This record gives sequence, structure tokens and C-alpha cells, in this order.
Amino acid sequence: MASKQQIELFLKELLDKIRYRDIAFRPRGKNPDALAELKSL
Repeated sequence: MASKQQIELFLKELLDKIRYRDIAFRPRGKNPDALAELKSL
């Protein structure tokens, strides 16, 4: 199982990629909902 630090690092790197458009999400209702839920943890 991943540690809290590993998860936080992964999420930080993912958000950086999203900001710089290296990753794009298709507009589906569950994606923003899931990201919002993860952000609130």
C-alpha cells in the first residue's frame, strides 16, 4: 500500500501535469466529482 507521502506526491505531480495541459480529462461528471472528493481529504 502506498504511504500518505507517496499519494500526496502523486497528486501534486498530477495537478502540475493538468495545469500545464500534459493531461486532459474528458468532460464527464464523475471526473470533477472524484477530483473534488480527493482534494477535500
